[in-house]
Amino acid sequence: MIFTINNMRSKNLYTVFLLTVILLAITYNSDNLYAQTSNSNISNLEKRLKTATLSEKAEILEKLVYEYQSSDNKKFVKYAQQYVELNDTLVSSEAKSEMFKLLASYYQSKDKPAYPDHEQSVDYIKYAVLALALLTIIFVFVWYFKLKSNYFKKIDEITAKAEEVYKEKYEKISSIESRLAEELSPHKEEQKTLEKNELELKKQLKVLEESNYLKNAFLSNMSHQIRSSLNGINGFANILETELAIIGDESLYSYAQKIQQSGSKLENLLTNIIDISSIEANVTEKSIVECNIAEIINDVESINIFKANEKGLIFKTKVGEQMPLVFADNEKLKKVLNVLIDNAIKYTDKGFVTLMAEYIEDNSIVEIEVKDTGFGIPVEYADLIKKAFKSASQVENEKSYQGIGIGLKLCKRFIDLMDGQIEISTKENKGTSFRILLGVANEVSTEPDTKKAEAVPVTLLNAPELGSLDIFIVEDDRMNRMVLEKMLKKSGSITTTVDGNHAMDVIKKTYSKKKFFHIMLFDINLPAPWDGTRLMQEIRRLYPEYKNIPFIAQTAYAMAGDKDRFLEAGFDDYIAKPIIKNELLTLMEKQIEKYASK
Repeated sequence: MIFTINNMRSKNLYTVFLLTVILLAITYNSDNLYAQTSNSNISNLEKRLKTATLSEKAEILEKLVYEYQSSDNKKFVKYAQQYVELNDTLVSSEAKSEMFKLLASYYQSKDKPAYPDHEQSVDYIKYAVLALALLTIIFVFVWYFKLKSNYFKKIDEITAKAEEVYKEKYEKISSIESRLAEELSPHKEEQKTLEKNELELKKQLKVLEESNYLKNAFLSNMSHQIRSSLNGINGFANILETELAIIGDESLYSYAQKIQQSGSKLENLLTNIIDISSIEANVTEKSIVECNIAEIINDVESINIFKANEKGLIFKTKVGEQMPLVFADNEKLKKVLNVLIDNAIKYTDKGFVTLMAEYIEDNSIVEIEVKDTGFGIPVEYADLIKKAFKSASQVENEKSYQGIGIGLKLCKRFIDLMDGQIEISTKENKGTSFRILLGVANEVSTEPDTKKAEAVPVTLLNAPELGSLDIFIVEDDRMNRMVLEKMLKKSGSITTTVDGNHAMDVIKKTYSKKKFFHIMLFDINLPAPWDGTRLMQEIRRLYPEYKNIPFIAQTAYAMAGDKDRFLEAGFDDYIAKPIIKNELLTLMEKQIEKYASK
């Protein structure tokens, strides 16, 4: 507070001092300014007088008289006499009379006592102001030094108090810091231990990541190698089965059928193991999008209806008239339904298998049900999906249920990834029902559902009637080339190549003859420097006409994300080895129709 008051006083002193200096400057300069201005006017008038006409002289003389009246008596008398001597035509008698009065007044004043003239008065005032200003300056300096002395005294007092407070606070802070250092000492040791453990965990995590990478690489390589071999086994078994059925050799036909069934089981087991390993390793990719249930059911039906017909079962599908889209992973949902239907067909000797979808508006969910009239599952294992998914091979009817556990476990994991639910209802020797519940993605669609698949095979399956396609195959494995040729021999003309260079040579020759193939089947794992993806992209770059021809990747790469990777690279569709003839023909038909409609 004292500091503030002293500060205000100092400011007031500075203000008074500044005003005094300004006043002195004004006093000193005002007289000079007035004199300079007056002298400038008189000088101009006297110059004009020399060259002025008679009429202008009267006006100029009158002004000079009044200018010199208070400053120069001689010039005042001189110009006043010249003015009264002017011709009466130039000045009025009243103006002359006024000028005579001024002269008379001047001569009368000479006879009176002397008084200070105007200049003396101004000097008197100027010296008085100057004296006052000097006194003010002296007063200001005296006051300033007195305040300054008091100000520094207060500063010293405040500084002393501040140092005292600082010393007291510093001692307290030092004491607190010492206590904190003592208390934190054990924690610092703990922190060092934690940092050491964290570093060790990071090292272990890196090792685990490397191990996980090696595991995935091993699974991918194993999957590719086994699928490539299975493609030859299953393909030739399927061809042999067909040929033996035509010949009518039931014994050999049965052997070929068992070979194909065993190969299919091995393929499904391999696929399920890899999928489950991917889920447990948290490397499974999911693509939750809006899915059309009617289209998914149609695709699943077209794949499974033939297996049901071969076993003499009735396979029915039903989709509600007004069905909204659902949030799901399209491919994983198809896989779940295929697993459930495959189990239903496998463990049902007679009766029917149904696949139905219904929109439950009150709960905003879609319910998909797979139902059969098969053996059913014993009560003690009915909760296997929600719990540990024990293999049903542990029940008494071990032979009938062998292997069901892995597929059901995979279904549960996939549905969980889609934030859905799967429930089981079963009665022994009565059948089993699986219900899948998925959230809807939009309002109910009023458009009619896609036309359902018929029991009769699609167009390409009637190969003898078609037989007009030009099919181009790139496959480096001789066994797989032979399988594809046998599968497609009734679908049209087939051209096979063994690697990328061979394929480019054939395309170049046919292109020069203005010949184009109708559909392209490319293996992905080709001899260096080519792979199927690069080969497809190069052909479409060099020969733009092939941008309007479907390319299908037929490959043993079937890990999570492989299909999306190939589709994003530019392939129109994808089929994993081992290839099933019906699936391949259905897929080819779909692509031919799609490009034909463009």
